[in-house]
Amino acid sequence: MIVEWKPGIKPPRDFCPQEFCFHWRIKGGYYAFGIHENLEKALGGLELNEESKCGCSFGSCKRDKSCSGDKDWYEPCEPFLEKQGLPWFYFICDAEGLNPEDRKAYKEYFNEE
Repeated sequence: MIVEWKPGIKPPRDFCPQEFCFHWRIKGGYYAFGIHENLEKALGGLELNEESKCGCSFGSCKRDKSCSGDKDWYEPCEPFLEKQGLPWFYFICDAEGLNPEDRKAYKEYFNEE
C-alpha cells in the first residue's frame, strides 16, 4: 500500500492501516500463528504467507473489508509507525480509551479540543 499520510490529519475511522497494524501479514513473510509453548515450537510452526492480509487470531476485524468483522482489532505496529514519522496512536479512531497523558497528546496532534 502506498499512501502518503499527512501529520495531524486523521485517517478515516474504517480504514485498514495494513502494515501499520501488528496483525498485518505481509506476502512472503513467515508467521507462527497462535500461541506457542516456547520459541522452538513457534519456529516449528512457521508458515509462509502467500498473500498480504489481516492475520488477527482474536477474530475478524471490522476494518478488514474482505470479511464481516464486528470489532476493531487494530494494534499499532510502533516500529513501522515510527519509521514513517507517525505517532503510535495515528490510526486510533478516537482518544476516549487512552490514558490522560496519551489523550492529551492525541488531541494536540489532531488539533482537537
